[in-house]
Amino acid sequence: MNIFFLIGFCVLAYTSLIIGCKFWKSSILYTLAIGSIVNANIFHSQAYPIYIFGLKFGMNSVVYTLFLVCVIIMYIDFGKKDAYKLVICSVSAVIFATIVEFLTKIASFGYNVQYLKDSFLYFSSCISSIVASILIIKLYNMFKNKKFNFYLNITLSLIISSIIDSIIYYGLSLVTNISLMSKDFWLSLLALYIGKLISIAFAIFSLYFLKKFCNTDSNNSTIENK
Repeated sequence: MNIFFLIGFCVLAYTSLIIGCKFWKSSILYTLAIGSIVNANIFHSQAYPIYIFGLKFGMNSVVYTLFLVCVIIMYIDFGKKDAYKLVICSVSAVIFATIVEFLTKIASFGYNVQYLKDSFLYFSSCISSIVASILIIKLYNMFKNKKFNFYLNITLSLIISSIIDSIIYYGLSLVTNISLMSKDFWLSLLALYIGKLISIAFAIFSLYFLKKFCNTDSNNSTIENK
């Protein structure tokens, strides 16, 4: 079944995160964050649908969550400055890829207004990702100050920031052909969040290993305010 492709990606990605954090923590976070946010904008359910139980999934549903996980780990272990640097580099990679794709399509096939719409969706994703990244850090701090369990904190922070990301992204995308009134949109949104929850489950499992064996949060996140 196609669901094993989503699960298989999570196994590969989060295993890479665990192993990479053991030996090259900041480097693997940059690698996975940039790779995740760029590919999340390409391999979505509209362009590359994966049909599971009658729902149309996209690989972006599990990939994008990994980006937010990398941001929060960078924040916990290296501080706010490094976390924001990671976000800026990741978003810049999306913008660069957008420009390359836009110019390449025009050079190959001539100008088409659809290329401009596609580019606008990428830029919308950049804006929503910046907001979601800032929000997940603020949520993490807020829940931590309220003495929430570490794993509950991460889970809630990921879910809420993902919802805000979707609201901003689809809000900005109303000028395109995306229709919030269509049944297909809501079914795709349901599939998107099922995929995100699968990825969050793997993220929490991975954070257990990182916290236990790779010193993540070992100093009770005292570095986070730098």
